[in-house]
Amino acid sequence: MKGMDAGHERAPRPGLFLWWAVLMGLGGFLVAGLRGPLASARLVSPVALFWLVVIAAMLCWLASILLIVVGWRRGLAELAVLGAALGVQSGFGVVHGLTVPGVVYGPNNAVLSSAFLALPAALVAALPVLIRQAALGRHWRSWAVGWTGLGVVCCAVLLVRPNVLSAPTMGTPIPVAVGGCSFLVTVALSIRHLRLYWVGRMRASLVTSLALLSLGLSGLVWLGRGPFSLGFWTAHLLDIGGVVGAALALAIGYRSRRSITELMAPVLARDPLVALDLGLSPAAHRFVALLDRKDPISRDHVIRVGELAIRTAERAGMRGTRLRNLGLAALFHDIGKLEIPAHILTKPGALTDDEVAVMRTHPAIGERLMRGETELAPAASFVRSHHERHDGGGYPDGLSGAQIPIEVGIISTCDAFDAMCHTRHYRKGLGPQRALEVLSEHVGSQWSAEAVRLVVATIASATVTGSALDDVGRAIAVGELACGCVDALPDLVREMVLVGGEPS
Repeated sequence: MKGMDAGHERAPRPGLFLWWAVLMGLGGFLVAGLRGPLASARLVSPVALFWLVVIAAMLCWLASILLIVVGWRRGLAELAVLGAALGVQSGFGVVHGLTVPGVVYGPNNAVLSSAFLALPAALVAALPVLIRQAALGRHWRSWAVGWTGLGVVCCAVLLVRPNVLSAPTMGTPIPVAVGGCSFLVTVALSIRHLRLYWVGRMRASLVTSLALLSLGLSGLVWLGRGPFSLGFWTAHLLDIGGVVGAALALAIGYRSRRSITELMAPVLARDPLVALDLGLSPAAHRFVALLDRKDPISRDHVIRVGELAIRTAERAGMRGTRLRNLGLAALFHDIGKLEIPAHILTKPGALTDDEVAVMRTHPAIGERLMRGETELAPAASFVRSHHERHDGGGYPDGLSGAQIPIEVGIISTCDAFDAMCHTRHYRKGLGPQRALEVLSEHVGSQWSAEAVRLVVATIASATVTGSALDDVGRAIAVGELACGCVDALPDLVREMVLVGGEPS
């Protein structure tokens, strides 16, 4: 009953312990230094605060200019808007550092009013990215320039007239409420990117999540009763740590030779398909490239099934590691066909009974190949079970009903729908309308009612574009399949690559 296993396992959530450690550890230390037993510890050094904040904010501002320029030149609206939001926050940060009393300025209101405005103003400037506001349309350049200009003007006014705004009082209800709301928004964004990390396993996504969490914690500084407490310094360090973390995420990505556009894709699109694509290992790409080399029709089929299955799983409420495992299983559900002889796999007519028996070994073969690669192993049991039927008439284990995880039900339904829609070696495609009719006719026998309902609703919503995973395996040239990296492949597939034909 191997098909049951993954459906009842609790999916691992890598990075979750670290995320909670930052939230509870650093967050607890911050609160203790603001209002708790450590709040009495103070380090009064305006000069140190001046240089710490000014240098960090200026670096952040330069990074924002880079994002705006890249977004503008490449027509990436969300990147430019995100850069403008970062510029607004860092601009107020520069003002906050320059107006620290006792260095350049005397006592003034700007030192606190700029800090109070920084994060809320940045979140408002980033609103189109946060909510995907379609109404922004072609006006995104005006939005980015407008917020950048507004930020510069506001900062200039505060520097020229540092007492133009009243200074919020730390520890009073309004700044505490604003800081708390900013904290909740950034934590929500942090969780979103932690889930993207569970899907794509890109370290840059985890670092982005922790950077957002750090920025959110810094907004709790308003819980304090005054400057220069231990919590006050901790909040500033967390704010700087968030910026450094974002830069580190870019650096991690650049080590893998990715462009800034690719690195920002999961951050901006918040699309698990994008995260899964960018996070696939070279070995995973080689599997798809090998399938493309052997049977391009099967390769295109698994790509379409992968996208439809992930979109359907999203509709079902799956997130994180569970969504990743389903996506991997859908993308690699036919990987066992690598070991099916080509004369059977690409036969134009009906298969003989013996040939059908050979073809029906591909789910078990696929499971074995998946378990040979660490990245793919958690999805192996789903691959084994993708030809099981709701009524128990499937193979290889004859599972039925509740024994079949909903993940397998979704993959099986998506697999059948795509296979019916498109022309295969042995018959012409039926088209989407007839394929949907067949799904409805066999609800409760071949496929579960819930899986069919979800898949049909996803297809009807027109959210499947067929493009998000198109590049999987495409960057692997035939010559690269036989490079030294072939050692990462399981023995049977390695043999096929090195010999240049069918596995023995």
